[in-house]
Amino acid sequence: MNSTPLGATTNSAPYIPTALHLPGRHMKLPEVLRIIPVSRSTWYDGISSGRYPKPVRVSKRGVAWSESDILALVASWSTGRD
Repeated sequence: MNSTPLGATTNSAPYIPTALHLPGRHMKLPEVLRIIPVSRSTWYDGISSGRYPKPVRVSKRGVAWSESDILALVASWSTGRD
């Protein structure tokens, strides 16, 4: 078992365990920020500017982000397509 913590970088790319990838899965903000280590205010500024993906509403007061959107964002950084 790999002991690298979620969101830690290995070879400049975040480590995200393959077992966590589920189709249609959504991630709450704390989980997103473990993978993309920025402050909440920086994250929301990035959403406003179009740098980061918009959330989807999961309940009356709750939002989350599509895991596939977050992984695509991380992949774009590793390939230099920011």
